[in-house]
This record gives sequence, C-alpha cells and structure tokens, in this order.
Amino acid sequence: MNTLLGKHILAKGFSVVELIIVTVVIGILVSVSVVGYNGVTQRALNNSVLSDIETLASIQTSYALKEETGGKSWYSPSGVDPDLRFTPSDPNTTIDVVVTSTDYCIRAFNPASEYPDINTAALQESSPGVCATLVPSLAAGGELLAPGNLQAVLNGTTYGIDVTWDEVP
Repeated sequence: MNTLLGKHILAKGFSVVELIIVTVVIGILVSVSVVGYNGVTQRALNNSVLSDIETLASIQTSYALKEETGGKSWYSPSGVDPDLRFTPSDPNTTIDVVVTSTDYCIRAFNPASEYPDINTAALQESSPGVCATLVPSLAAGGELLAPGNLQAVLNGTTYGIDVTWDEVP
C-alpha cells in the first residue's frame, strides 16, 4: 500500500498486466471450445451421411424385392423419387444410386464431411464389390464406358459382350 504524507492511497481498477492475462486466458478457452465444436459437428455430419445411405439401402432392398429388380436408380439433386420417397437429412448431401438388374450401389457425399465428393463418397452396396463394378451416374460425374470387350458372369458362365458406339451426326 502506498502512503502519501501519512495518508493511505487505495489503488482502484486493474493493471494492464492483469487485463492482458485475463484476455489471454479467455482467448485460450474460446479456441479450445471452437476446436471441440468443429470436431463434434464434423462427426455429426459424417454420421448423417452414413445414416442416410443405410436408410436408403433398406428402402432400395424393399423396392427391389417388391419390383423384382436390383433397385431403382436415383440422383438426389433431381428431387424426391415418388417410389423411394427419401430425402437426405442434410440439404448439401448428394446421393447417387446406380443399379443393375440384380444389384445396387449407393454413393453419398457432402462437401463439408469426410466424404467431400463422388470419388471419396461413402458407399453402401447390395452385394460385396458391386460399387467397384458400377460407375457413378453421369449426373453425379460418372463416365460412359469406352467401347470394347466387356465380360459378364451369369451362373458361373462368363459371357463376352462387345460394346460399340455409333457416331450420331
């Protein structure tokens, strides 16, 4: 305590050092909570994408059994399909379903998730390995297969298929 001519002078307010320390502590607490919040939201978005494809896989399986087909092709940005009646839980999630006469492959991606594009999409397939053989739809960024020889296996027998393209004027 300071004395001036025998009288006590009381210090009022905070020193600059005390204010800087409090500001630094608050900054550290804010940065820790922002990093924690971002991690929680990232996991929630990833789980949302995975939940969407699991739900859609169930719908596709039911549709395939009812219609005696592999499933129904669908690209979510084209709108809600009247047969599937499914909408992704996040509006930024894109779902692409490609089917054959016996199988389906569901690809889902969201730019803000760990599945940011069609090439790194989360997958759900009706049978193991189906997604490796089915390219994404053209709407989702897939490509047409080049002309050439393809092979199909049906009941253990391999069949050759010659694919050709005709030029259209």
